Amino acid sequence: MLKKIIGGLLMFLCMSMSFAVVNINSATEEELSTLKGVGPAKAKAIVVYRIQNGAFKSTKDLQKVKGIGEKTYDGLKNDITINDDHKTKVRAVKNTNQKTKEAKPVKKVNSTTRSTQ
Repeated sequence: MLKKIIGGLLMFLCMSMSFAVVNINSATEEELSTLKGVGPAKAKAIVVYRIQNGAFKSTKDLQKVKGIGEKTYDGLKNDITINDDHKTKVRAVKNTNQKTKEAKPVKKVNSTTRSTQ
């Protein structure tokens, strides 16, 4: 029973992480480390490069970072962005799984009340 619960939690975590898009211009080392193929050393190299050279102008600029070649970039390109508008899209996808609240009924207005003019 406990194995099923833990397995379910792990599956949920993996699924929720699959929707995440990381902004390489604002991500911390920890956030960058969540990307497949990026460990602590590459994450630090990305942050150092960004500090020394400024913001990435395109996601392909990530290949200018030592240790990140074409193969690594190809594995990351769908999980990275240089824009913040992807975060909004990710939230919209995640929120579709939440239950919607039922609307409360509107109170009837007494027709005998006077309106002031």
